[in-house]
Amino acid sequence: MQHYHPEGLVAGFHAESPDPEVPELCAVGEQWTPAHRRMGWHTHDQWEFYLQIDGQTLRRDASASYEMHPKQLFIASPGVRHRVVNRQTGHQRNAFVRFRMEAVVARHPAIAPAWRRTGCIHLCDAESVEAPMRMLVREVTLSGAYRADALRAILDLLVLTVTRLLLPQAPSARAPMAQEVWKAKDLLDHHCERAWSLADLGRAVGLSPNHLGHLFTRHLGMSPHRYLMHQRVEQAKHLLASSDAAITGIALRTGFASSQHFAKTFRAIVGMPAKMYRERTRAPGRTSA
Repeated sequence: MQHYHPEGLVAGFHAESPDPEVPELCAVGEQWTPAHRRMGWHTHDQWEFYLQIDGQTLRRDASASYEMHPKQLFIASPGVRHRVVNRQTGHQRNAFVRFRMEAVVARHPAIAPAWRRTGCIHLCDAESVEAPMRMLVREVTLSGAYRADALRAILDLLVLTVTRLLLPQAPSARAPMAQEVWKAKDLLDHHCERAWSLADLGRAVGLSPNHLGHLFTRHLGMSPHRYLMHQRVEQAKHLLASSDAAITGIALRTGFASSQHFAKTFRAIVGMPAKMYRERTRAPGRTSA
């Protein structure tokens, strides 16, 4: 595995061939790039998924331009020339994966029709892709037991999630949980950096604070505030493992008002300080900025 920090990045990493036991997974990375950074015309021999997490970029192929905003996905099939032009909106953050689709299709033949296509695809509502993409990026930075199995399973989950977005919309079947609780959970999952009060969350989902707190705790086994703290810590764990950002910056980025509050909460949930967690989860051979 070649695991390095590309020149010109603010933070992040690029992993080529992350695991020899998963040859279909060709490259994975997460990058914080400055506004002036460009990427010229290029092609890949594999499929590429590119998730815009923060900021804005402009991507182009031979026939179209694609304005990329947060929670949007760009897909390029093998052999398609494309390039990246960052918008002057400050630093932007993205995650990407390159892989051989045929291996995933062999494990899940039913998805084959969705991927009999060439060219580029721009999905404007790809929020559901962020969770499996984060999981994949995080797993690449670890070296635990069953790593190859985990990488293969997460790659499959990512592709299946994207495949769903390519299909005609159909009513989704969810577990028997109150719709308001699902909505509140989604808000905390995807916007955990915000300073959510129970009153704010209640207004967002159309319930009184007390009623929402009761329903949320009954369905998920913890209060909205405790769930929010867990989500912030999960995001912080991901950033600690996959970026070189300062711990204080990570604390503020994930919604904590101070590094002291972050340190206390992180240790209570994870069982160790953030610095120790970063040291234990860094992949061998990883470099710092």
